[in-house]
Amino acid sequence: MRNPIARLEKLYAKLELALILIAGLIVMLMMIMVTADVLMRNLFNRPIEGVYELVTLLFVSAVFMGLSFVQYAKENVKIDAPTEKLPATVKEILECFGYTIGAIIAFIIFWKSGQEAYHSFVTKDYTYGSAKLLNWPSKTVAALGMLFLGIRLLLDMVLTASKWMNRGKRTETAEAETKLLEG
Repeated sequence: MRNPIARLEKLYAKLELALILIAGLIVMLMMIMVTADVLMRNLFNRPIEGVYELVTLLFVSAVFMGLSFVQYAKENVKIDAPTEKLPATVKEILECFGYTIGAIIAFIIFWKSGQEAYHSFVTKDYTYGSAKLLNWPSKTVAALGMLFLGIRLLLDMVLTASKWMNRGKRTETAEAETKLLEG
């Protein structure tokens, strides 16, 4: 039977792919809206009311929906120079530590931004500008984005730790086999 963590990771990667596709659609929608607003403003001197506010809220959603996928793809900015000459085991231990710290921070941000989203929902907080749009949907998506990132970081930590531990088991097995062959 396959490793349950690997199965979970594969399933989670599908969720992340769906989120990044939705984020891409949101970006396309924002481009269409801004283009239409610019055309209306320049051709007919009639801008579309609320485009600026809506694009601002959609931008937050597009960014936070993509965080987890970017981590899955290992495309985040990373400085390798201090660790590139270290042994693989030490690198993996440091990666596990980094993933753990990152997950803790992501879960704290999720908790605080979730509280803020709830407060925004209860108080009916809205944008100030030409259109009054509710803020809680984008705040909720931001909180969920941090939750998904935290889960991804935990999965990465477990996968890296299991790779590190399995390497140790393979080494022990190889040493035992060598002693049996020699003895």
